[in-house]
This record gives sequence, C-alpha cells and structure tokens, in this order.
Amino acid sequence: FYLKVIKKAKNLLTKRAFKTLAKDEVEHQEAIKKYISELSKSKPLPDIKKILKQEAGISSKKFFDKPIRPLLEKISSSKGELEPYKTGMGIETAGYNFYKKALYTTDDEDAKSLLNFLLKEEMGHFTILQETYKYLKDPEAFFKSEEKSIYEGG
Repeated sequence: FYLKVIKKAKNLLTKRAFKTLAKDEVEHQEAIKKYISELSKSKPLPDIKKILKQEAGISSKKFFDKPIRPLLEKISSSKGELEPYKTGMGIETAGYNFYKKALYTTDDEDAKSLLNFLLKEEMGHFTILQETYKYLKDPEAFFKSEEKSIYEGG
C-alpha cells in the first residue's frame, strides 16, 4: 500500500512520509525473520497461524490479504493528499487490533514478546500518519497545538 501511495502522491511530504513507512515495514519484516531465526535455535517455534487464527478466531485474510485495489481507489488524486493518511491510519489500527487480539490468545512468552513488538510498531506508524495528517489538514492549528501557544488578553 505504502509504495503505491508514493507513486501516486504529488506532495513531497506525503512521498517522504510513506517512503519512511515503507522502509520501516521492510525493516520490521527483517527483524521478525531474525527474531524467529534466533528463537528457533533454542526451542520449537509456536504455531503463529494457530495462535492468530484458531485460538483467537481471527482470520488473517480479513486483514493481511485485503485487496489493494479498493485502497488505491481511495487515494485517487481527485480526493486530495489527505485520503492516503486516513486509509493508512485505518490499516495501522486494524493491524494493531489484530495483534492485540492475538496477544491475548497465547501463553507463550516469546510469542507475546513478538506481538508486543508488533503492537508498538503499529502504534508508531499510526502516530506518524496522524501527526502528518493534522499538519497537512491545518498547518496553523498543528503548530499552535505543538507549541502550546499562550494567548494574552489585552
């Protein structure tokens, strides 16, 4: 999704924000692979699919295999630069909720550690998208909020 947004975006800030998120996703995949590799050396890995699907009653297809076309239609240039941020926040929220439900279904401490890592990453991505959205929507209000301006009476 993030790579598709980069191709369609006209705003440099949007391109940069989504490029950063896309890079993060690749780094997260590598970190997860390394984590699993190290974990598998010491003991058998828990069946993550079982944890995510059967125990929690969550189907990964509901989130991870979501068709990309409806998401891309939401970011057409006629809808402006804010739509990718709304869509991205929705994706990050869905990911967070997905991992949160999975976390409550396992007793395996290593699986909990991995899921907690993923939860923090999803929250970080959401925050990046939300703050950039606020800035693009109303830069003046964004800076007033960030600076905690004090208004003096005359």
